[in-house]
Amino acid sequence: MYATNVVLFAFTLSSVLAIYPYFDTQDFIYNVPKVYRISITLDKLLDYYEQKPSKDPEWYISLGLARGQLEYTINELDKSVPEKLRENLKNITRKMDRIRNNTDYTKLVYRSKDYEYDACTMQLLISAMESQTTQSEGVCELTPECQTQIMQGSGLAFQQMSRVRAAILARLFDCMEGVDLSAHIYKLCIQIYKETKSLEAWDHPAGTRTLFMQQILYCSWQGYGEFIKPRWMNKIISWQEPKGCYADDRQPFMKLTGFIGPTSSPSPKDREEEYRVKKAAKSEGGNCNSLTSAMALGSLVIYVRALLETDQAFQYDVFL
Repeated sequence: MYATNVVLFAFTLSSVLAIYPYFDTQDFIYNVPKVYRISITLDKLLDYYEQKPSKDPEWYISLGLARGQLEYTINELDKSVPEKLRENLKNITRKMDRIRNNTDYTKLVYRSKDYEYDACTMQLLISAMESQTTQSEGVCELTPECQTQIMQGSGLAFQQMSRVRAAILARLFDCMEGVDLSAHIYKLCIQIYKETKSLEAWDHPAGTRTLFMQQILYCSWQGYGEFIKPRWMNKIISWQEPKGCYADDRQPFMKLTGFIGPTSSPSPKDREEEYRVKKAAKSEGGNCNSLTSAMALGSLVIYVRALLETDQAFQYDVFL
């Protein structure tokens, strides 16, 4: 029950979480065709999940964050933005709303192993949810162990991204007094940027596309323009499956980086959970993965905002 409510809370919170970055606005004329291209990709992606709903909570969290980003972008659009483009973006938000409104959150499948590692994120959301629903002014609760994890936890791949997300929430809810979380997030994103560039240099080994897009999403979301590169945008668009979704087998890479423990004979309970999780992540009709699709959705919406709020230098690939 708690997990279901957390997803709903994260969705309603999304518009608040989605207004951090701001890119200087001077001239977006050269970027309008790029936004049209992204809008076609987003339409196709959302069409797929409107027809074949996901049971993965991560998809709906990302959907909420993307909805908040897009709404903010539309509200801030310059009057000279073509009306057709404005209407295209509004249609995308309407499609997001239909997906949200037609979802039965009680039927989502929660990854207990992922949430064990993300226990601090869950703790933050539950604490915030309780204070919101009771309309109290209670202090955000964060255990010393979680504070240590956020500040000194693993610097590997998905574990590090979990730390970034928890740090963002801790800053939002003022959970760690006396700690400069903005500076901490900045340091983490510097490290992540090096890893993101390495993934590109290695030509995105199997299982790393989800991580690549997750890194772009969370760090650019916090306003770090280094992650806003035209060639990265083009990669994400090109990875879309013909049916509209995104696919990525993360298991080999997650085992390599220690996110999943050493190979051993799983218990019947573990095998049952693995089946449920795979069934939730993979929608009907092939290898579509909702977590990968969620990261693509979020990062592409960030690019829409950046393209419409940055100067014309973005037409060149100047961010090396």
